[in-house]
Amino acid sequence: MADMHTYSSDDHRDVSKAEIKRGQQYVNKTMEAFSNFLDPFDSSIDRSRLYNISSGAAVSADIETDLLTAEKQGARARSNFVELRLKKKEVDFFEPIERINLKTMASAKKKVKLTSSQNKVVEYKHLGNIVTKLLVQSQDTTVNMVGVMKFCLTPVPYCIGTADGYLAKTNKAVGFSFLAKGVMDEKLPNAGVLTIEDGNALFYYLKEIPDTFKQICAKLYNQTKKYDDVIVSTDMYSTNSVKALERKRRGITEKLIVKGANTKKPRDWKVFLCNEENKEQLIGLMHTCWSELVQDDRRVILIKNGEAFDIAQEENIPELRSNQEETDSRVVLYCIYAAEQGYQYARVRSPDSDIFWILLYHAREIEITILFDTGHGNKKRLINITNLSKHYTQQMCEAMLALHAFTGCDSVSSFRGIGKMKPLKLLLKSPTHCDALKKMGDDWNVDDDLLIGCEKFTCALYGKSKSASIDEV
Repeated sequence: MADMHTYSSDDHRDVSKAEIKRGQQYVNKTMEAFSNFLDPFDSSIDRSRLYNISSGAAVSADIETDLLTAEKQGARARSNFVELRLKKKEVDFFEPIERINLKTMASAKKKVKLTSSQNKVVEYKHLGNIVTKLLVQSQDTTVNMVGVMKFCLTPVPYCIGTADGYLAKTNKAVGFSFLAKGVMDEKLPNAGVLTIEDGNALFYYLKEIPDTFKQICAKLYNQTKKYDDVIVSTDMYSTNSVKALERKRRGITEKLIVKGANTKKPRDWKVFLCNEENKEQLIGLMHTCWSELVQDDRRVILIKNGEAFDIAQEENIPELRSNQEETDSRVVLYCIYAAEQGYQYARVRSPDSDIFWILLYHAREIEITILFDTGHGNKKRLINITNLSKHYTQQMCEAMLALHAFTGCDSVSSFRGIGKMKPLKLLLKSPTHCDALKKMGDDWNVDDDLLIGCEKFTCALYGKSKSASIDEV
């Protein structure tokens, strides 16, 4: 064919320039991967634990035992096979060999969830055993069965807990949706706004996770560029926390050792965030990386372990120091700070409805307009909390915060079959319950009046408004 030439060469295709370049890229990627693996000789790691070099996470004790004794268990199984099937012939040679189910590194990723139907099966089994015992005891006429039935007969009262010992949960957002229904959304002001960002929500809603922690921190910082001045508040993690049970319910994973900003991202971002120490490492890296990224005059304040740091000025802000564990209870402090700094608006961004009730409680006391920014996409809302609080008396706002905690929150079980809307409607319809509920939390000691008032309200929740004792319900 015209203008076609055939060239021949004795060189192998693997030594061509393109193949050499491609091979070098693979070598560089391999070296980079190894450089981000856990160093097994690092003095900072616990020598008594077994670690996954690639992920940096320590494995559990049972996985560690199986991995370290795998060869011995295999040798023992081989000896038993020879002894029982070939020498003594006590077992037929062709009988199936029992598998040794040893746990490996992959086992650390497996989860077991108890579905609602399985939870009910456990409840029924417990109740069945109890009923059997009660039938036997009922034959004894000296036993007052009416008196017995006034007490909880199960390890966990199933009206306020689950069979596996966790708190009974309900949809907390229902109460917020009910109260905010019909409220017109505000337009975001152009100036005079201090945005208070729920840092932990930023972590969980992060999409398309970059390759390294340095890039992750940069992406988190870029999300704050939408605001003029911003406080990014992250939670603290105490050892003896009231939220320990709730965090355990959500899931606990092993710690991942983050060696530095160039450490590769974890395989599963949500699993990484289930460990409190992992989030503390991330927050520490944010403080370091953000200091290198500041290039404008706006104020960016990062809350880390209860301490406030002005990233641009590289200084601590003592007025914002707090020992409150969660951002939920600290937002009031930030709103007061915004008012003292001369801002006209405090915009609180969070998906957590707990913050809504806390802000509603304090809105009248803070001389600033508080805006609650929540939701995503078509469900995004910007509620003027200050105006909403004026639609109710201060006593009602105080009672609604107590009601939110009393009917189920992260540290309190909810009433089965009640939810959030029914109690809220009952309180708004019968303001007489305000006197009892608004006293809740004022003192560590619960007096008789508060106890009686809460018991009457609980009876009314279950349709027994004329009853004063829960034993009658």
